[in-house]
Amino acid sequence: MRLSATETGEGPLVILLHGMGQSAATWDDVAANLAVAYHVVSVDLLGHGQSPTPPDPLAYRRAECLEDIDETIATFRQTNEPPVLIGHGFGGYLALSYELERPGAIRGLALIGAATGFDDLVAQVMWNQSTLDNADELGIEPVACTLGVIADSMVIDRLGEVDVPTLVLVGEHDHAFAGAAQLIDQRVADSTLGVIAEAKHNAHLTQPDKVSQQLHPFLQRLHP
Repeated sequence: MRLSATETGEGPLVILLHGMGQSAATWDDVAANLAVAYHVVSVDLLGHGQSPTPPDPLAYRRAECLEDIDETIATFRQTNEPPVLIGHGFGGYLALSYELERPGAIRGLALIGAATGFDDLVAQVMWNQSTLDNADELGIEPVACTLGVIADSMVIDRLGEVDVPTLVLVGEHDHAFAGAAQLIDQRVADSTLGVIAEAKHNAHLTQPDKVSQQLHPFLQRLHP
């Protein structure tokens, strides 16, 4: 597989997807907490962490990213049981995309401060331009910023089609993504909304125990 990944624990497969400018390492504490009962795989998205940084911007398109998730599942799956995807920020956007484009391929979703895309073209253009201009702040190569470009409104338009149990988490002070969390909770039929007290956007990094405390009962529901 072209992505770098780390694994820990044994049990049902759980795959962790980080946000823009981060890496699998941001999940270390959450992964350790979940590994008591699950086979946890944390990936470095393309252009991040230990994964390669192809020079061709087309390598970072959503379709190619979903194929990376396909490959990750195929590499680490030990049974025929569908995995659970847990995504933060843009990783949450990819997790939602995967559920919508691969119906029946996963057992559940957990989203932390997830992006949903936009139904307003001006807001979408502003997001994309900000993402493309943000390489220095994100600490990645400029071409890797194309990973975060949202080319259409597919995800936000189809949120009502998500048909797996979905845990929606957002930091108490994550004002930029609070609206997206509420929208997901409103449109996804089987969803639960949880707030991580005292956290901002990177709740999984700054409050890993609180995040894990909400993830464990959700995962136990999926794997009784």
